[in-house]
Amino acid sequence: MSTIQPAHATKNVASLAYPLPPPLSHKTLHLAQDSTAATTTGSTLWLGAQVLTIYLYTLYTPIASHGKRALDLGAGTGLTSLALAALGWDVTSTDVAQLVSSTGILRRNIEDPRNGSTAGTAHVRELDWLAPPLDEQPYDLIVTADTIYSPPLVVPLLNTIRAYADAKTVVLVALEVRDEALIRGALETATEMGFVVKKVPRTKLRKALGVAKVEWAKEEWAGAEVWRLKWEGGDA
Repeated sequence: MSTIQPAHATKNVASLAYPLPPPLSHKTLHLAQDSTAATTTGSTLWLGAQVLTIYLYTLYTPIASHGKRALDLGAGTGLTSLALAALGWDVTSTDVAQLVSSTGILRRNIEDPRNGSTAGTAHVRELDWLAPPLDEQPYDLIVTADTIYSPPLVVPLLNTIRAYADAKTVVLVALEVRDEALIRGALETATEMGFVVKKVPRTKLRKALGVAKVEWAKEEWAGAEVWRLKWEGGDA
């Protein structure tokens, strides 16, 4: 049985020892948290990132992922970024200035020597969804977790995904449903913008948790969902 607890049970823990799922269950990440941060929700771990990370480990292997590029939008504590790097991805881990500063939670976790990986890489970058740079090649994978919670941020988030995606990019959006109308509206907006939107079946998420030996009660992760987006809207 895994020692991973759902995020809501560890909000006040300043430093988490977080074991990765198989096939890298021998590796433990060390995640700093700050539940006292008043200006951002990204300083603590959230359930969507946990479920997404576990699911990713059923999709990719270190050999298949080696050298491929991933972008993590709203990376928060960096769990998903670090997990992808351990799987062989070269990850750009992005968030707001407070989290990527020299003392920010995201930078501290990404640059913690204990979290280093010989398989892939992770580096930190500030990224403003209101003005994403447009001078980069599309990423192979874009992930974002627990970032659909504020109506004014929905379109900027989707525009940022679009800025770094093409028809070959795999886009995975993880969330915890608290406001059904907000989530439904965000997914409808994505469709209107030219994305094909499909929900990852709950059976697949349940299977992923089982492989990771995460034995949470059903109610512990009842609101967690993962959605797959694919850009089919043509050239920007």
